[in-house]
Amino acid sequence: ATQPWTEKLLKIDKTAKALDPTRSKVFHTYVMKAMFLSKRGRPDINPAIIFLSSRVKSPNEGDWTKLIRVLSFLQRTKDDVLTLEADDSQNLKWYVDAAFAVHADMKSHTGAVFTLGKGAIISDSDKQKVNSRSSTEAELNGIDDKI
Repeated sequence: ATQPWTEKLLKIDKTAKALDPTRSKVFHTYVMKAMFLSKRGRPDINPAIIFLSSRVKSPNEGDWTKLIRVLSFLQRTKDDVLTLEADDSQNLKWYVDAAFAVHADMKSHTGAVFTLGKGAIISDSDKQKVNSRSSTEAELNGIDDKI
């Protein structure tokens, strides 16, 4: 797999077996370690880690599989280099997108990237705090949250 997640990332398998307390603690520990890593130098795993961090209270086998996929991706790409640079255009650009009602509680998800021409200077991915009534409203909430 070349990606740290699949299209099933935001889907919760309600039939999956809950993790036992020991594995649940390991799950929590590694999700938080990955959270630190995603904020400091690996923004490419941010969407997956944001979702998995919402599952630390009651993780299941499906969540464990998603975490293993992220950790495997990190292992395979440990020598990749994050390049941040600005070009001569002096253009500051935000790119913001929202996915409507993708979480179990019907909240939307927003991703944003800020660039100075080349490379992402800031990147973020978060579950929206409010429910939206439409995809357009989700997009507007995302813009309001990020910019």
